[in-house]
Amino acid sequence: MTNILEFLENQAENNPDKIALLELVYKQGDLAINLFKKLFDDIKNDNVKPIKQKDKGASYHNKELPNKAKLNLSWKFEKISCFLRAFACCLTTKPKIKLAGDWQEVMDYKISSNNIVIKSKNSSITIKRNKDGR
Repeated sequence: MTNILEFLENQAENNPDKIALLELVYKQGDLAINLFKKLFDDIKNDNVKPIKQKDKGASYHNKELPNKAKLNLSWKFEKISCFLRAFACCLTTKPKIKLAGDWQEVMDYKISSNNIVIKSKNSSITIKRNKDGR
């Protein structure tokens, strides 16, 4: 947090127009701290009551991994992109890709509007978007 504030202070000194941004960050921090202080005793004493949310439709979260975490290179470009992004927040499971007959974990990927670069431990492949969406 200190590094961010120092950075913003330096920015404000070099550009007076950014002072409002620094003030906003301080106010946001103060608000968060004050709200936490206000709620701390209730949280500690288990006095927090749930507030029912207005029903805005159902949401279903499947516990199974998409396609058992296996990327199919015959899918269209957009489906491959969605598949990889589905694992962006997954800390325990990485998607797998079959390269040279072996399933390898996807170590990293970069998605742009026209191509996807996928890196595994031993290989790197590029998938380009075609006119038909693949």
